[in-house]
Amino acid sequence: MINKKTGFILFILLLCISHVYAEPVVTLPEKLIIHNGKIIVPVYLNNTNSANDVIYGFALRMTYDMTAINNPRYLSSNTLSGKFENTEIWFTTEPYDQCGDISISCYNLNQVADGILIKLIFDIVSYANIQTDILFCKPNEKTILFNSGFDKIETSFINKHIEIKRVDMSDVIGLLKKLLSISIQKQF
Repeated sequence: MINKKTGFILFILLLCISHVYAEPVVTLPEKLIIHNGKIIVPVYLNNTNSANDVIYGFALRMTYDMTAINNPRYLSSNTLSGKFENTEIWFTTEPYDQCGDISISCYNLNQVADGILIKLIFDIVSYANIQTDILFCKPNEKTILFNSGFDKIETSFINKHIEIKRVDMSDVIGLLKKLLSISIQKQF
């Protein structure tokens, strides 16, 4: 049996923990693989059920290391931003107020659920394995989620240090050989 004091402490702890995740979360992956000299960076949206309002759109301001990656652009297919017919997206690599290196905004989202908000594509400057930062600029000020009245929805924007790996063809060939030998062993 739990006594009153222990029950009260557990209740307070639960209340504190639930507040930590009481808002939507926008984040990036920690690891990416170079494909055809490019990386595709999904921008994830999670915990949408916690929003006190319907998410109608977003404005993302981001910075990145131009010595590691360059030529940013976006991809909306198979994302929440590309899901709805009348969605409008604006993208620039020269934000008017110099807040960040890229600015991407999207309006007319409907019934947003957890998923990939949008994908960013960058060219890789070097084919070596690299680590770089892609950072949200001024979270909850310039980088925001908003409702249909364009009021800000409090959101956690989590910056990540991203590890980018190059895949050698020798690694792929070695993996295919292992899979083939396992398949052959199972047949006999």
